[in-house]
Amino acid sequence: MAGGSSLTDEELKELGVSRKPSKYGYMVYEIPCVICGNTVSTHRFSTERVYKCGLCKKEVKKRRAEKVEAAREEILSILAEDLGTDYEHLKRFEKGTSKFGTAYTSDIDKARKVIDRFDSVPEVVACICLLHTGARVIAHQKVGDFTVDFCLPDEKVVVEIDGSIYHTDDAKRFVRDNAIEHMLGDGWMVRHVPSDAVMKDRAAFSRTMKRLLNARRESFGMKKLPSSKR
Repeated sequence: MAGGSSLTDEELKELGVSRKPSKYGYMVYEIPCVICGNTVSTHRFSTERVYKCGLCKKEVKKRRAEKVEAAREEILSILAEDLGTDYEHLKRFEKGTSKFGTAYTSDIDKARKVIDRFDSVPEVVACICLLHTGARVIAHQKVGDFTVDFCLPDEKVVVEIDGSIYHTDDAKRFVRDNAIEHMLGDGWMVRHVPSDAVMKDRAAFSRTMKRLLNARRESFGMKKLPSSKR
């Protein structure tokens, strides 16, 4: 190794490095960590490298990640101000859109226009998937005293994204759903989807919803939704 094995023991000593043969026959270099001074053992040494112990490497990595995250948060804060929304809404939206491909770009742009209406990351994901089906989607629609997650007026479907903590009382949910369907009028239905299902397989959620919406459209004598964009 350049600047390593060619150095004499005296030259290594001046650098604070020592070497000795291992029981396997190759040389082992003991080098002080550039940060804490603890010994770093390696079978290769170069004066062109900076040596850090395992703990210091982790600390450096951690601090670098913290700086990157701080810079990201600063950028998001600026973007949130430009969009006229708050930082938390934008952060939630960016997290929800992070794994979508370019085929969803126009859907993401549409969802961004109502960025303040999303209460959770699964709602962001669900909205983009629903928009991708080609259906008209209204996020956080008021129905009497209730607010539903998504209203699809053409197919007369309400989609509720249920978290693991909320919406656990089946009796209350039944009463609420009936009240919503009654206020919206004949032919309306409420469909509940677990948030875990949306996050686990968004493609499957999109396919399932499109099948449902097309079945509804067929029953109403409407044209099917357009083929999915690729």
